[in-house]
Amino acid sequence: MPETPDPLDEFPRQVARTRGFTLGVPRSFTVSPDGERVVFLRTKTGDDPVSCLWVFDVEGAKERLVFDPGAEEAEQELTEAEIVRRERARERSSGVTAYATDDAVRRAVFVVGGRLFLADLVEGSARELSAPGAVDDPRLDPGGERIAFVVAGALIVRDVEGGVRELAKPDEPNTFWGLPEFVAAEEMRRFRGHWWSPDGAKLAAVHVDEREVLEWFIGDPTDPAARPRSVRYPQAGTTDATVTLWGFDVGVRPSVDLAVRAEDHGLSDVFMVEGVFSNDGMTAVAGMAARTSRVTVGTGIANVYLRHPVMLGLAATAIADISGGRFVLGLGPNNAGMIGRAGLAWKDPRTALRETTDAVRSVFAGHGVPGLRPLRAAAHRIPIHWAAMALETSAIRGTGSATSPKGSIAIMRKQHGRGRRTAKSPDQPPGLFQPRQA
Repeated sequence: MPETPDPLDEFPRQVARTRGFTLGVPRSFTVSPDGERVVFLRTKTGDDPVSCLWVFDVEGAKERLVFDPGAEEAEQELTEAEIVRRERARERSSGVTAYATDDAVRRAVFVVGGRLFLADLVEGSARELSAPGAVDDPRLDPGGERIAFVVAGALIVRDVEGGVRELAKPDEPNTFWGLPEFVAAEEMRRFRGHWWSPDGAKLAAVHVDEREVLEWFIGDPTDPAARPRSVRYPQAGTTDATVTLWGFDVGVRPSVDLAVRAEDHGLSDVFMVEGVFSNDGMTAVAGMAARTSRVTVGTGIANVYLRHPVMLGLAATAIADISGGRFVLGLGPNNAGMIGRAGLAWKDPRTALRETTDAVRSVFAGHGVPGLRPLRAAAHRIPIHWAAMALETSAIRGTGSATSPKGSIAIMRKQHGRGRRTAKSPDQPPGLFQPRQA
């Protein structure tokens, strides 16, 4: 009969072998809204340190292994952010240590060794997706069509079946986007730094600035030859990280859907805003024009510094054709600060508006660039509105104006009277509208 091990000798070995009796135990459960699936993480055995992704099918009472990274894959080099996350979360396994699903719990995303994977939880399969670097904290949008993640401190969005777009990148050393700072993870148990809106059209993300936080150096006791790792740790009584929350527009389809709902509810006009190098208002309005049949659609505004005026005129002509003459071209300059940060040259905004408007109207009339292919004149009248907060701009003849919500409509009307009396043509008088804040 084999000798019974001494508990005082065996227990410490079991604790070490099972990593505190956590290996082989299911955890991180997600139940699908229809009640058909339960997603969870678990190692294969009680002494296997590699976590795998599993699905339990409720109807058949069977579990399926969706993804097994294998010991070799699971031990690949981790990013600094992933090392920190595992320390804060007291993670004891390797492999798939975290995942995120869409609202329907039909898809899941996760990272192994900095590589991005997408799992089909219904079929029980997984595949690797391309990314511009080692990935941290991937998150699916509610519809399961896009993935937000962080690469080297930059916030990235990738379409599941499409391209990759960088939303924001670190502007200084020891700053980063979309990940929690030390205090959030260690003291508040917040292990994420970006969140999708319910409709998937926007993304909220934190920006963390640790430049004023104390720098510490941590050595690896298992590898004396390794260089100590630098970490930013806010000792009690010292400066903490500066954390700010930002919002990003990341989708065109929700804006187009909103225009359709606006038309269904009886609204008469839908205008699309445009940020400097953050979204393309003209493309969104083209989608609105194609999906609606009654409402007036327009840009509010298209930035005059971002496009060649001939291409702007051609795009406006095309949208007017798609809409059947329901398009209004709103033009504006934004502000000097934003234009300068985008690396573009700022010029007098009224001059820019005048020059762009003259060039666009020339395109509408069928006058192209000399020496190039002649243009077809616009089949529909295309009104042009300016974003005007200054009284002098609102008085310029031949355009409409969009005033500031806080501006005086009475004063603007007076200035518009001056413009109307000097309009270049009676069929294009300046209009006036004042956006209302919701």
